[in-house]
This record gives sequence, structure tokens and C-alpha cells, in this order.
Amino acid sequence: MDSFLNNEKLQELRQLLRNRYRNWPIDTPSPPSDQHYQQEDAFMLRLKETIESNMGNPDFGTLELCKMMLISRTHLHMKVKALTNHSTSHVIRTLRLHKARKLLESAQFNVNEVAYEVGFKDPSYFTRRFKEEFGVTPGSLVK
Repeated sequence: MDSFLNNEKLQELRQLLRNRYRNWPIDTPSPPSDQHYQQEDAFMLRLKETIESNMGNPDFGTLELCKMMLISRTHLHMKVKALTNHSTSHVIRTLRLHKARKLLESAQFNVNEVAYEVGFKDPSYFTRRFKEEFGVTPGSLVK
């Protein structure tokens, strides 16, 4: 009976965490109101900072992220998936695309420059992913 209750509480906590990080990394959650979130918030902040500081490197991906965060690929994937309901590569790509949108909206760069700046090797692939994420082409934000 105790293990059933513990399992229930664990499932409840997982759901609370998923709700908290559902729109992460776009919306950063508010400061934790209780201690359940502190460890996860610290992990997610470190994850975001590591990705952002390496965003311009087109070879930066999950394996490089694991090395920098000193965590195994499996553990990183399980933790990111549990918190965000997305894969690690999806989180990296999403951060890149949102940074790209900010750069394009600043009207200081063209689409190709932005694609390379945020770590995409192929501007046409960048354009496809951008349109999937935002529903508009990157060129429409430049004009």
C-alpha cells in the first residue's frame, strides 16, 4: 500500500513539473514557491545557459551538451523529456529558433546571417524549421 501511495505522489510531482516547464524555454517559470522546484529550476537554468552560450556552433548538439553538463546522454534525455515532454535536440532547436526570431525582428541581419548565427548549417533547413515553429517564413519578419 505504501509503495502505491509513493508511486501516486511521484506521478503527481512529475505532472506538476511538466506543467511548470511545458512552455520552457520560451516562458521561464516564475521563482519556485516551494523546494520541489529548486533543483529542477537550477538544472533547467544551467541547461538553457549552456545551450545559449554554444548556440553559434553548428556542431553543438546533444553529445556536446552532455559533456559540458557532465551528465550521460541517457540521463540528460530522460530528465529533459520528463520535465519538458520534448527531446533534448528539440529543446536545442527551439532555443535556436527563438533566438533567430529575436535577431530577425531586430532587422539588423538577413535570413542567411541569422541562420548561421544561431548554429544552422543550411539556411533552407532553417527556413523550414522556422516556418514549422512560428507559422511564418523568416523572410517575412525581415521585410
